[in-house]
Amino acid sequence: MSQFVQHSLSPERLLSVGNNILYKAFLEATRIDSKRLYGGLLEGGTASLVTMRLDDETEVKINLRMYAEDYQGKLNYGSFKKHVSLLIARINERLQSNGPDRMNMRSDARGANHLFNIPAMMKDGDKVNILMFGMSTQTPGKILFTLNYLDPSKQSA
Repeated sequence: MSQFVQHSLSPERLLSVGNNILYKAFLEATRIDSKRLYGGLLEGGTASLVTMRLDDETEVKINLRMYAEDYQGKLNYGSFKKHVSLLIARINERLQSNGPDRMNMRSDARGANHLFNIPAMMKDGDKVNILMFGMSTQTPGKILFTLNYLDPSKQSA
C-alpha cells in the first residue's frame, strides 16, 4: 500500500510556482518549443512540464492544460503568447501587492479545483477575451495548472 505525504503549500507559493512555470514555458523557451507546447494544449492535451522536489525530498509533478472553448474569435499562437504575457504580468503585480484580496480565489465545492481571480483581459478585434490561471489538486503528487479562457458574457462584474 502506498503512502502519501500531505503538504501544505500556501496559495501565494502555488501561484508563484505556476507563474514561474508559465514564464519559462512560454516566454523564456525557444519559439519552437513554446509553439509546440501551445499546439498540444490547443488540441486539448495535458503537458507534463516539471517535477518539483520539496524540502522533504518528495516530488510533485506539475502539468498544464488549457481550456480555450470560450475564446472569442480565432486563437492563434501570437495572440495566445501576448495574452499569456499579460497574465504573467498581472500575476506578478498581484504577488507584489499587499492588498486584502491578494489571493482571491474561486474554488469548487470539493476544494480541489481553484481559479485565481486575476483576469487578464485582451481585445481581439471587437471581441474581448478573459484569460485566468487556475489549478487542480485532485490527484496526490500532482498539480494541474490551467489556462482558462472565460466567456465575458457569462462573467459577473
